[in-house]
Amino acid sequence: MVAGLTRILCLHGGGLDARQWRGLRERLPEFGLLTPDLPGHGTRRGERLTLEGALQTALDVLTGRPAHIVGHSMGGALALELARRHPAQVQSLLVSGTVGPLSPGQARLMAWAARLPLPPGPALGLALRQFRIPEAEQPWVREALAPTLAPAWQADLVRLMVSLAPPEPSLVRTLVLVGALETRPARTGAARLARQLQTAPAWQVPGVGHVWNLEQPDLFAEVVRGWVRGGTLPDRLRPLR
Repeated sequence: MVAGLTRILCLHGGGLDARQWRGLRERLPEFGLLTPDLPGHGTRRGERLTLEGALQTALDVLTGRPAHIVGHSMGGALALELARRHPAQVQSLLVSGTVGPLSPGQARLMAWAARLPLPPGPALGLALRQFRIPEAEQPWVREALAPTLAPAWQADLVRLMVSLAPPEPSLVRTLVLVGALETRPARTGAARLARQLQTAPAWQVPGVGHVWNLEQPDLFAEVVRGWVRGGTLPDRLRPLR
């Protein structure tokens, strides 16, 4: 990373890894992107996924200097927690596909789903379709997701998401995004998150699903660039109601 560039810390979604941000790095050469693997992911698969470990990873990468934060799904929830605990480290937040901490009912549902005896092949195929992963990105996404099918890994994810603090109003400038083709609970959860944050603008992205930075990398980069610079956002976005 070139010294002096505006820094953006990118926190990947649960089950993915730093490779999620390769396209964004290519499209935003004017920024210094920080793209760590979180514990339990990518190059750190042998580590346990914990909330404290994930937050410490972010702090270690920031090295005491504030940055803009882009978080997807689980990474967005971590970004919100980071801003709550260490607001001086966060210049702005952009979270996509994030609904905040799991309720006890959601946690039980996730734990039950993780125990279903679905063979790895069909399970991965279902995930690729559900997340609308482009064909060119499917090999690495399949490889990244395979270890996360283990019940122990899923249990760690549930514990992390349950242990998050409820979102609260913040002085950190925050943007909430969600794909228009995500599930209804995801869309309503994103709208609820925006209401809890009170001042956060919330937008729906037409024609995309959960991992839409892979579906529409140019649009995603345009949104990040506009938000970090404090400029206008693409006209394609629609208010989230």
